[in-house]
Parts: sequence; C-alpha cells; structure tokens
Amino acid sequence: MRCSFTQKPVEQNENKSMQMIKTLGLTLAAAGMMAITAQAVPIAGNLSFGSFNPLSLTGGAGTFLTATGFDFPAGDNAIINLGSTGDFLAQGAVFPALAQFHDFTFAPLPVGGADPVWTVSAGGFSFALHSVTVSRTATSISLTGVGIVSSTVGGLDDNSGDFQFTVQGNSAVETIFSFSADNHSPSRTPDGGSTLILLGSSIAGLFCIARKSLRIA
Repeated sequence: MRCSFTQKPVEQNENKSMQMIKTLGLTLAAAGMMAITAQAVPIAGNLSFGSFNPLSLTGGAGTFLTATGFDFPAGDNAIINLGSTGDFLAQGAVFPALAQFHDFTFAPLPVGGADPVWTVSAGGFSFALHSVTVSRTATSISLTGVGIVSSTVGGLDDNSGDFQFTVQGNSAVETIFSFSADNHSPSRTPDGGSTLILLGSSIAGLFCIARKSLRIA
C-alpha cells in the first residue's frame, strides 16, 4: 500500500492569511473610528450676559428685600458679553448674539427648579436652575446657584453649571432694573488617549495572531 501526501503551496496560505489580516484590520479600524465619532461629550465653557431690556421685581412688596421673582420683557432681552469660551464659543454663542431670560421665582424655587432661566438660539443652549442661594440688600439681589445646561446640537450632552445673577437699583424710586449673569460649566476631562491606545493594542494583537497563523501554515 502506498500513501501520498500533498502540501499546499505556502504562498497560497500566506495570501489567504494576509487577506484575513486586511479584512479584520479594516473592520476593527472602522469600528474604532465610529465609536470615537459617535461619543458624546458634556457641554463645557463660560458664558456671561448683560441686560439691554431691564426686568421688574415680583412678589412681596416689589422691593429688593421682599421680592420673590423676576419678570423679564418678552423676546430677546439680554446680550452675550465678550469672553465666551468652550462649546459656547464653538457654537457661535458670542458677543453680540442675543439671549432670552424667562420669568422665574427664586424664593423659593418651584418644585423641579426654574426651567429654563435663559435660552440662546446659537447652539440651542438653555439653562435650568435647580438650587439657589439668595443674598439681598436694600439695593440689590444676588443669586448663586447650580443647574443643568443643555444644547440641541448633537454630540453635546447636558452638564452641570454654576449660575450667578445680579440685579441692582433703588426699588424705592424705580420699578425696572438692569441685570447681569454668568454661567460656567466645568472643563471636560480628557481620556488621555486611552481610546486610541486600546484601538492600537487591538490591531497589534490581531497582527500577532496572524503572524502565528503564517508560521503554522
């Protein structure tokens, strides 16, 4: 009895293995890029406002020492000051774009907060105030609080933000007052390139396995 053994050409096995490497490598790289592109990030940056249409005090006796809320003129009633940063700058929420402040009560805040306190067309930004501390004098009211800033732009996630709001005047002789406000959302923490490192490690592992396959063949 005679047995025969035929070995497949090495070149053919190498071609198949290399084709597998190219296919899997491209698939992995594409998946990695899609993951990076689709990853949403929290809103970050600074934004400040000044009034060009003054507000009125509401509640209590309508004085700085007794007011419980603010009544703003309808429509755009504030201007964005110089100095926007981060996502606000990137989306065009910069001087001299306009903003709208909405009527709200602060003493106390409504259940669920005041939503929205302000809105900006550029970038579709809005802010909801969830907690507040009130400081008063006979000629001013200052609010310091925390809330959530949102955007209608895809890829920008809601983020917490600090809020400061100040009204000054003399309620003994006036009924309308100018105001200013500042919002700050903390900077994002970079991932230190971990996403790219993991992607690179995966591709390196793939090629290592492929080289072993070539040796076995």
